[in-house]
Amino acid sequence: MPNTKNTDPIPRRILGRTGVEVAIMGLGGYHLGTMDSKREAVRVVQAAVDGGITFMDNAWEYHDGESETLMGRALAEGNRRDQVFLMTKCCSHGRGKETALRQLHESLRRLKTDYLDL
Repeated sequence: MPNTKNTDPIPRRILGRTGVEVAIMGLGGYHLGTMDSKREAVRVVQAAVDGGITFMDNAWEYHDGESETLMGRALAEGNRRDQVFLMTKCCSHGRGKETALRQLHESLRRLKTDYLDL
């Protein structure tokens, strides 16, 4: 029986005008907040990073912040944060910079990081 396990690394490309090279596949955080098991959600993120996914996307409003919390926990365990290009989105919907800044600080706390890449 032939070996069907693919051990080739995920191809990478420069992300827009950032000059940063990331895997051509990313992991979005929306679905993490829909999973029945928080442990399984954390495992999905960690398996993605361990498998070569380097782009992580999330948003402040995904499941009242639960998606960011789970992604943050997953990246913090095993010190995976420095292995990914992490982005999230504020959802102030035109309510002003104070709202956007508050959301940004909440996102940083939930993602367990002091910076975002985008």
